[in-house]
Amino acid sequence: MSGVNSGRIGAALGARGSFRHKVLTAYRATRPFSFPCSVMPVLVATAAVLPIGRWHWDRLAAVLIAVLGLHIAANLFNDYFDYTGGVDTREAGDADRPGRMLVTGQVKPGQVRTGAVAALLAGALASVYLAWRVDAVVLAFYALGLAGGYAYTAPPIRMKARALGEFAMLAFFGFGIMSGVSYVQVQRIPTPVLLLAIPMGLAVSHILVGNNLRDLDEDAGGGVRTLAHLLGPRGMAALYWALALVCSLGTAAIGLAYGVPLLALSVLALATIPKPLRAVTRGERLPDIDARTARFNLTLGIIITAVLVYSGGIGVR
Repeated sequence: MSGVNSGRIGAALGARGSFRHKVLTAYRATRPFSFPCSVMPVLVATAAVLPIGRWHWDRLAAVLIAVLGLHIAANLFNDYFDYTGGVDTREAGDADRPGRMLVTGQVKPGQVRTGAVAALLAGALASVYLAWRVDAVVLAFYALGLAGGYAYTAPPIRMKARALGEFAMLAFFGFGIMSGVSYVQVQRIPTPVLLLAIPMGLAVSHILVGNNLRDLDEDAGGGVRTLAHLLGPRGMAALYWALALVCSLGTAAIGLAYGVPLLALSVLALATIPKPLRAVTRGERLPDIDARTARFNLTLGIIITAVLVYSGGIGVR
């Protein structure tokens, strides 16, 4: 990173040791660029099952707290176990990459653990509120999310190290979140929600595909075997392209099937990732490919939510 960019980051964070610096450092450690991965499925599922005039806003707020609590905890556990397990090591370009604050010494392992526990507690309280407002089934959704977020990186399961990461993203951020949100709002899970969970979940898997392609050599050195090691660089590059097309075109197809043709606007999300698409095609290593791919996820979610709100839902009776 150039001296100019380093200076800008330092100025943005404030003087080291100041309260402002500590707050912004803690915020950056949570990987906020990834939050749309959990927020967008919540909004899409809510907009799918009810017209906006019938949304249960208190439940929506509580779901967002619960889901973000789980997401933040999962991000922190991921960094913690990758660091303590020797997977994450110091490399050139660390300053440009998300999730490297333990490696660069900006935060300590104990602080990361404490942050993860605090996020889980906030999410648990929100889930208890939802259980009171809806029923106890909500707690089962939270428990499954907690188990999945922890087991993603933590031993002994370590799904990430067993080439299961991309499948876990589809299961948790797609089917898990959207089914739970639908149940909280209307106490059922309509078929359109399950169908939309596929492109929404795959859009998160798309981020991980880019991440694992970039970290191919680093993960191998740390004893982690991801899908990238099974498919190789060319296979992962093809998968990166395929997921971008499946998410956008698949959403359009769902819209046409249920009489919401405006969902074809989802193809516009492709305009957010030309640089990553070029990079993977050329075999270039893009340090922030995960953050760049997250823009595709965010744009896709915004488009789907806006269209569903305008249309009054999808397959709503």
